[in-house]
Formats: sequence, structure tokens, C-alpha cells
Amino acid sequence: VAAALLLALLLLPSTTAEEVTLTDGNASVTVDYDPVFHAGEAWFIDLEITGGNASGGYAVEAEFAGTEPRSKALPTDGSVSFSFPGATFHDEAFNVPLELQLVRDGSVVDNITVLIDVSVPPPSDLLWLW
Repeated sequence: VAAALLLALLLLPSTTAEEVTLTDGNASVTVDYDPVFHAGEAWFIDLEITGGNASGGYAVEAEFAGTEPRSKALPTDGSVSFSFPGATFHDEAFNVPLELQLVRDGSVVDNITVLIDVSVPPPSDLLWLW
């Protein structure tokens, strides 16, 4: 029984948050995100801001090609998050580029592209076939 339980736990799908950092001088924004976007569910990006934003003017922009970009003005310190709606994607895809930009007063000061996988759950009526 214990072996079966251990095997079941190992086979459960799981993802861990990934993290990247955008910087500008002393300003640092840590970006946490799930590397798998589950279609039909809101997908969140969490931002942790440290140092250097006392003068304000910073924002983080995130954009998947062909979708409406998201932007979030940053507080002087602390954390904030934003999301993409679950209807952003309809088809399963791998290595979808997401452009993340740290913007200050309208100019990009740092950027990085991360890759996201899109998972689409099976239609609920297929569950009854088994």
C-alpha cells in the first residue's frame, strides 16, 4: 500500500514556480510565475519589488505574441501581481515566449523572454468515456 501511495504521489502532475529578476541600478523586481499556463484558468505573475523605486515611475509589462499586453505600475516596495485571463489560449502549445520588460518613465530598462507551456484540459464529456 505504501509503495502504491508513493508511486501515485510521484506521478501526480506538479509544477513549481519559476523566478527571474529584472534590475535597474538598485531597483530590483523578482518575477514569479508558473511555467505552465492552464487554459481556462487565470494565470498570475507575482512581482516582488526591492530598493530603488523611491522615485517611482517603474512598471512591469508582460506580453505573449498576438495577445493584449499586461502592465502593472510598481509600488515603492513590497509585492503586487497581475494576471492573464484563462481564455488567452485555446490550444496546447510548448515554449510559448513571454516578453517581460521593466519600464521606467516610458523606457525599457531591462527585459527578458521566458518560455511558457500551455496546457489544455480534455473536454469534460471525454471523462465519461472511461
